[in-house]
Amino acid sequence: NSRNIPYSQMRCATRGLTALARSVSKSQWETFALAGSGRQVRWCSDKQQAADKQAAEAETETKDAPKEAEEDHLADTKTLLEEREAHISNLETANESLEEQLKELKNAYLTCKADQENTRRIAQRDIDNAKKRALKNFAKDLLEVVDNFERSVKNTPEDVKAEDSPLFPLFQGVQMTENILFKVLRKHGVEKMDITVRETEFDANWHDAITQVVVEGLREELISDVLKTGFTLNGEVLRAANVVVTLRDPALPEDAE
Repeated sequence: NSRNIPYSQMRCATRGLTALARSVSKSQWETFALAGSGRQVRWCSDKQQAADKQAAEAETETKDAPKEAEEDHLADTKTLLEEREAHISNLETANESLEEQLKELKNAYLTCKADQENTRRIAQRDIDNAKKRALKNFAKDLLEVVDNFERSVKNTPEDVKAEDSPLFPLFQGVQMTENILFKVLRKHGVEKMDITVRETEFDANWHDAITQVVVEGLREELISDVLKTGFTLNGEVLRAANVVVTLRDPALPEDAE
């Protein structure tokens, strides 16, 4: 019964209960039976509640801290990956653009190179053709000189060709000049056409038929005489030979060739 307990003992009991309540970390409420009393005292410590709350928050923070740190790390990693992916995408786009530019420049280079090569080839062809035309025209003009030398030698009287003739040195000089002229022409690709009278067949690509005659014992389409010598320039016709072409001798058998 509390009426029989001195005040000092009651006070000591109260202090002991308070100390006991503070020593319990997670206590919210404590029920104590007072000696000699049927009543129950419900006691709550405000300071203990604050301490418990702080401890719980600290524990929660301690538990949540690694999770938050991990979440922050994951968020930072995700952001970094996104930035790197964006950077890679930009690099890929730039690379595609550069490859397209390189392709265009390469095509332009090849086109310019082909145009340059075509221009060079055309220019070289024009130069070669100009040289050929110039040489051909010059050689054609010289052929008239060659014809005159050839006619002079061919029509020289036999007595002048004799070594004891006073005109023999002149005839010899004409021959030497003709030979030198032929030598110079051969040096530049000008050659006489090789025609054997009564054996060489007529060819319209190389010969000009001035007339046709019947020659005894000969078939048709043979060259019986050369009126003007033909010349070639580097294997091509410079001047066709003027020739006389045979007709078939009626006296020949039908199967004669």
